[in-house]
Amino acid sequence: MAAQFLLQARSALKLERANGRPDLDALFGYKRTQGPNTALAGLQLNLPLFNRNQGATGAAQANVQAGEQDAESTQLLLRSELEIARREYETQRRQVESSFRPLREQAPQISNISRAAYREGRNISASPH
Repeated sequence: MAAQFLLQARSALKLERANGRPDLDALFGYKRTQGPNTALAGLQLNLPLFNRNQGATGAAQANVQAGEQDAESTQLLLRSELEIARREYETQRRQVESSFRPLREQAPQISNISRAAYREGRNISASPH
């Protein structure tokens, strides 16, 4: 969401900068009157030339800066949460390993006892009573 807000803020800044440029219009025409006919030509330029739309451009720039800060803080938050999750995983993995290590170390002995008991049970059922 922070990245999307930043993208929208940058687009709004470009729009406000474009709106701040003076518009130049060219006029051409032909005027018919009772007397002589007249051709008209002219240029129209909005005033002031260099100080237009500064308020909206400044507000859009402030939104871009706020969006950049939000995106940066979101990245930092995600990195810290990822690091916390990694540490929790490692802690829990060590706890599981330490609790199951004795069972894993005794597994060959348990397997040998089970095989011996199975063989013994088979020998008992095969012998006559």
